[in-house]
Amino acid sequence: MLNPKKTHVENSSWCVLSIDNVMITAKIQHMGRGKYKILATEDGGDK
Repeated sequence: MLNPKKTHVENSSWCVLSIDNVMITAKIQHMGRGKYKILATEDGGDK
């Protein structure tokens, strides 16, 4: 499970992503100018 303090970042939110028909729940951060960064996934895969 994720540590909420570790993944709390401004301009971030949880979303559901579909990449090549694989659904994952991930926390993403908006970096600006249309760029995003995946911070963590629900299954514990911290990036």
